[in-house]
Amino acid sequence: MYANSVIFMSRYKNHLSVGLFLCLFLSSVCFADTATRNPAYVAYIEQWKATALAQQSQYGIPASITLAQGLLESGAGQSDLATTANNHFGIKCHSDWQGGTFRKDDDKRDECFRSYQNADDSFRDHSLFLKRKRYEVLFTYDIRDYKAWANGLKACGYATDPSYPQKLIRIIETYGLADLEAQPAQPVKEQSQQPTVVAQTEKPKPTVAAQTEKPKPTVATKKEKPQPTVAATADTVRWTPTVFRTNKLYAEHAYGKTNGRKFIVAQEGDTWGSIAYMLEMEQKTLRRINDASDTQTLRGGDRIYLFPKRSKADKQHTRHLVRPGETAWDIAQLYGIRMSSLYKINGIPEGTPLTTQQWLDLR
Repeated sequence: MYANSVIFMSRYKNHLSVGLFLCLFLSSVCFADTATRNPAYVAYIEQWKATALAQQSQYGIPASITLAQGLLESGAGQSDLATTANNHFGIKCHSDWQGGTFRKDDDKRDECFRSYQNADDSFRDHSLFLKRKRYEVLFTYDIRDYKAWANGLKACGYATDPSYPQKLIRIIETYGLADLEAQPAQPVKEQSQQPTVVAQTEKPKPTVAAQTEKPKPTVATKKEKPQPTVAATADTVRWTPTVFRTNKLYAEHAYGKTNGRKFIVAQEGDTWGSIAYMLEMEQKTLRRINDASDTQTLRGGDRIYLFPKRSKADKQHTRHLVRPGETAWDIAQLYGIRMSSLYKINGIPEGTPLTTQQWLDLR
């Protein structure tokens, strides 16, 4: 009987150990998932989820799909198109567009994109855009079936990226956007079918006369500069806009510029290795430019600078109030300054954790 008791207790301890291990494992997974969520994505969702729910109520488009597309197309509202033209969905002009315009290089050079007076108009125009006959099959899907909607958008030709559905689904599942479909929302007020026309924002094109004013150098005096190759030196990269455009190095990624430094916006699923491979540069160089440690992982919405950052922010940004979840790296990336400089400006030892509601000087 004693032997049976020992065997029973041994089995009980084994089961208890397994159960404890599973609890700890699941807890660590949940914590890791929360830790990898980008504050920029979370802030964007909080800012625009009410608008997305209103569009869902009025037009029957899942709020999760609207938000996921906005996050992906605008880089969480940080792309040039979003910040300058309030265009969060990458919608181009097309022949029937009567509103403002914004031009930038995309699949072709100097393409025409829609420009809006405010971002709310962009969300509403996105809904109207999907109500076209081309996308009518989408509205046969259950509003809670975000996977069908994501795949349907690609099948209907909304995006050329073959992995577009997977990227939307990953965003929805990472940030729990599918739960939004069950939330009630007040219908949006009916407005005119055309969003407000705003002032023309097209880049001025030089006239023929202006193009021919400068005398062309003769063959004898013209000195050709060597064309930079798509490669990186030990400390920086030396690509020209022409090389970027020709090779489409950051195709399918939102991009922008802050503090005089160009950056692209990471998508969910990107890694330092995949971005470095795309840009044809060394991963260690990319990490060094962005103050990223060897163990730091990328999150969707993170800014990835292509050139070394500066020692201080531009004159428009002098101070920053630390928000919940923000790190020194997040703030340094936001303003295009080196993390070591951020600590030095504020007289803080490097590596010191920041506290919420703490003011930081940027210059």
